Amino acid sequence: DSEHILHVEFESGPDNEMSARLLAYNAVLYMDYGLPVISLIVYPFRTKLAESPLRIASGQETLITFHFFILPLFTLEAERYVQEHLVYMYPLLPTMQGVNQDLIGQAVEEMAELYQGNPAALADQIVWLDILLERTDTIPLGEKRAIKERIHMLDSLWRDNPKIQKIQAE
Repeated sequence: DSEHILHVEFESGPDNEMSARLLAYNAVLYMDYGLPVISLIVYPFRTKLAESPLRIASGQETLITFHFFILPLFTLEAERYVQEHLVYMYPLLPTMQGVNQDLIGQAVEEMAELYQGNPAALADQIVWLDILLERTDTIPLGEKRAIKERIHMLDSLWRDNPKIQKIQAE
């Protein structure tokens, strides 16, 4: 096993320059640290995906072939992550397939247990879950409303969260 750098980019919309930017970031990280860089684009929402590999050619000769990975969250099944108790993925659940209020309820309960004694960390996770829920198109509107109601039962976490207080102040 050797050390690597994992470079993760979240993309929420189409970007025709994404592959080239990713290559630039990859090269800078490699230059700065001298370690192989694994580049990953995470797509929470349906959009045009960058295609790997990026090939740069001069005439018939390929000068650079840059491979990167993509993770289109909107194609994944949310239930799998909850069944496996992969709590670090729970804020991303609203972007996935098969999400319903019971699944989100279970996820929130598990997050509450994990972050017991650290309400600010729990609030951060809930904030991300809610932001992604607002934007996703993988959940029918009625189900989305029911999930939002369930999430907003935790309003005290929202009010006490420094990020939310900053947003409200602005």
